[in-house]
Amino acid sequence: MKNIFTFIFAIVLSVSAYAQQQDTMYVHKGKSIYEFATQEVDSIIFYKSKSAVASISLHPSSAILPIGNTLTLTETILPATATNKAVLWVSSFPSVATVNGGVVTAVAVGTSTIMAITLDGKRVANCEITAEL
Repeated sequence: MKNIFTFIFAIVLSVSAYAQQQDTMYVHKGKSIYEFATQEVDSIIFYKSKSAVASISLHPSSAILPIGNTLTLTETILPATATNKAVLWVSSFPSVATVNGGVVTAVAVGTSTIMAITLDGKRVANCEITAEL
C-alpha cells in the first residue's frame, strides 16, 4: 500500500512540477522513469491494489437478550480499504439464537456464540449471546 501512495505522490509531483513548465510529464517508479507527452494525456486513472482484511471485530462483543427480542451487531473491518468486506454470519446454537445479516434473535434460554467470518475464512469475530426469559 505504501508503494501505491508513493507512486501517486510521484505522479502528482511530476504533474505539478512539469505541467506548467513544459509539455512532458515524468513518472518515477523504482529505477524506471516513464515519460509522457502531456498534450496526449486526457486523464490519469489510479487503481488500488487488492487489500486483504487484517482484522474484524463485533460490537457488542457480548449481550443478554430476552427471548423474542433482537439485537443488531455491528462489524468493524480493518483496514478500511479492504477489498472485500462481506462476512458470513453463523450461530453456534441456532436453537438458542439465530442471526441474519448481523441481526440476532433470541429463540430459547441458553448461550450461543454469533460469529462474523470473512469470506476468505481467515478472520473471525465473536459475540456471546445469553438468551433468557
